[in-house]
This record gives sequence, structure tokens and C-alpha cells, in this order.
Amino acid sequence: MCVLCCCPLNAAPVDLSKVILGVSSPVVISSLKHHLQSGLGGILLIGNSWKNTKRTTQFIKTVKSIHPDILICIDQEGGTVTRLKFKKVTFPSAQTIGKYSSVYDAHRLGLQNGHYLKSIGIDINFAPVLDVLTATQNHVIGSRSFGSDPDHVAQLGIAYMNGLMDAGIIPVIKHFPGHGDTTTDSHYDLPTNNYPMRYLEMVPIKPFYSAIQHHAPAVMMSHIIYPAKDIRYPASLSKLWVSYLRNDLGFNGLIITDDLSMKAISRYHDQKNAITLALNAGVDYVIITGGLPIF
Repeated sequence: MCVLCCCPLNAAPVDLSKVILGVSSPVVISSLKHHLQSGLGGILLIGNSWKNTKRTTQFIKTVKSIHPDILICIDQEGGTVTRLKFKKVTFPSAQTIGKYSSVYDAHRLGLQNGHYLKSIGIDINFAPVLDVLTATQNHVIGSRSFGSDPDHVAQLGIAYMNGLMDAGIIPVIKHFPGHGDTTTDSHYDLPTNNYPMRYLEMVPIKPFYSAIQHHAPAVMMSHIIYPAKDIRYPASLSKLWVSYLRNDLGFNGLIITDDLSMKAISRYHDQKNAITLALNAGVDYVIITGGLPIF
């Protein structure tokens, strides 16, 4: 039975089994142990403290000995978003793959990345990025995108996704319905994308739909407001966008929010409210890297 995370006495508790908690150090501190014993859904390895693969592997083994069903997650995209370092191996950015690699190469790189992740106990990789980079001043995505052509992004992204899956890793395509058209960084504020639905389906959504057609197992929702579908809530908190993903695009896999601790959300919602909105919208997991209180 899942024990629920403690919240203020007048508030409904948070279901920890739906929470993926950011962890920045390979040490099982008392609060993390408490959350693991209380049924935490997953942990996400964040920051730069995971370079020592031996320590990271041992940390994951310890975590799984406390909570065998925990999901171990990471952002190991390659390029600038690389949490783990392996001897004599470097993982190129999506931009580099997009410029110089074939579909075969993209699959091989995803497979190689996946094998390394699997070898230390990782279950889920929050990659590949399927954002179509159409805003030239978009620095939050930048080199993390395979390019500006939705078909090219789809082909390489699906190949990379399949490589991860062939290695036994669950890939998460992100950031639905697309973070490539905005210059506002959702780490610091809440962006708005004002394009009409017709354009969204032709450009940013197209790679996601293609990946869904190729059995993508998981999707990450972006912290962006798209008034064409929902004028009030960002996609990560939006019933309308989750319904579109499920019913219009036919997606039946896991839906995960981007980090609810990012300022795109935390500036406008307290933590409990954001979690409640996201889960009520129909997502399967929420990511929190800012910590969860214990009372």
C-alpha cells in the first residue's frame, strides 16, 4: 500500500506513487529514504554529481534495495545535457546527429547510450528531444534539437528512440506539443505559443505524432501555453492537451510532466496545486526537483 506524502493539515495529501523526485547526490539521505519507503514513484538523477559511474551504480542498487519497484530516470540526451560520463565514450548532441548522421547512426547512438544506461540500473531516459527548432533565438532547446524540418526531426528522433528501446530503456519523447517555437525559457518563466492549431499540427506536433505511430512508450508535456487548445493552462497542467494526446493522436503510453519546480509553473502555482492540476489533467507522473516537504 502506498503511504501518501505529508502536506499541510488542511490539504489533501499528494500520492507519492505519481511523483518522480529529483535527486542531486548519490547519497540516500533520511528524507529520500522516507519517500522511498512511502512508495515514491521514481527518482530523477539531476545535476553534475553522477560522473563516477561506480558510485552511481551503487547508489541505484541501494535505492532499489529499499524500493524495488522505483523507476530510475535520467536526462541523458547527449551534448550539453549529459549527466553520466563513461570512459572513452561521448554522446553527441541532437544537433550534431541532425547535421552529420544517418537514421542508422541515430539508432546506433541511441542503442549505445541505452546499453550504458542499462548497465548501471537506469530505467527511463528523458530523450529524445523532438522539438522542431524554428525560433532561431531559442537557447533553451538550441543544440538539443535534431533540426528545423519536422520530417527530419521525426526520422532521426524515432531512430534514436528505437535504439534506446532496443537496449531495454524506456525513452520519453519531449517536450510535447513542442518547445522549438518560443524564445522564452520555461526554466525561468511561462512561455506562450500563439500559432493556430493548423500550424501546430503541421510543424511542432508532427514528429510527436510520427513517434506515437511508431509506438513511443512515453511523452513529456511542456510548460507552455498554447491558446489554440487551452488559453488558461500550460500543456503540462491541461486536460485539453492530455485529452488531445490520448484521443486525437491515439497515444496510450505514459504521460509525464516536465519539472513542476521550474519557474514557468512555480511562479504561478504552489507545489501542491501544480501537482493536483497535473494529475487531474490525466498525466501519469509529475516531476519535482525542488524537494518535497516532510511533516
